[in-house]
Amino acid sequence: MKRSFALAALVAVPLVSQAIVIRHDVADSEYTNLGNSFSGVGRVHSGGTGTLLTSEWVITAAHVVAGVSSTNFTAGGVTRSSSAIFVNPGYNPSDLGNGMDIALIRLSTAITNTDTYWLYSGTDELSQIGTAIGFGETGTGLTGRVPGSGGTKRAGHNALDEYLDSRETVFLTDFDSGDANDNFIGDATPEDLEFNVAPGDSGGSLMLFQNGQWKVAGITSFYANLDGVTNGDYGDFSGFMRINSAGNKEWIEQVTAVPEPTTLAILGLGAAALLRRKRK
Repeated sequence: MKRSFALAALVAVPLVSQAIVIRHDVADSEYTNLGNSFSGVGRVHSGGTGTLLTSEWVITAAHVVAGVSSTNFTAGGVTRSSSAIFVNPGYNPSDLGNGMDIALIRLSTAITNTDTYWLYSGTDELSQIGTAIGFGETGTGLTGRVPGSGGTKRAGHNALDEYLDSRETVFLTDFDSGDANDNFIGDATPEDLEFNVAPGDSGGSLMLFQNGQWKVAGITSFYANLDGVTNGDYGDFSGFMRINSAGNKEWIEQVTAVPEPTTLAILGLGAAALLRRKRK
């Protein structure tokens, strides 16, 4: 039976914006190089990150655009305004565990010079190694996030260790240092580019590689702690809305009127190669 992590045990903090906090013993350039390989991940100007599902549709977190009538999105050096914003009707800021902190932005004009990433279609996400991308504050696992350090796209890897609770609508990852004292779920061995989210990539994508293409399996929503200090340091948690739960995938397909593709393009091979690096 798959375990779930008790919501009541965590102090969860929604990420108005968020970025990647990195390992203290890995060069920052490793994370920025990986982030830059995802050209279709860009900045939502209302305060977060978004991902191009198609040239005209961006997926992000609901809390990034809730209450906003319009925003801009920049990817691949191109900025476009929104023509419409759709917040998941089930979004409840008081219950992030329902898995519906998701929104869609329709762009006024397509962005055609970047990659796009459609939705992950499997239900085997747990225990896979995910790749998360975002902008915003950074720091290391020793220091936690450094205020004012945001603005650079980074990406990192982490194992999808657990669900937040029995609803299986939210993925949890923890920021492992290799020290058992910093490990609460899953394996204590860190990935080569282990990370935790922190306040700049809210709405950023958690990607899995499926059938030769990067797919969006989750949307970054919050970070959390068990020690009472939520700063993204070693031992903290990241929370991602699961696409294949709570009717999210069906809602996205209905709003965008874009069905699951029948043919697959090979995108982001540089990032795929980095993902296959052996764990230390």
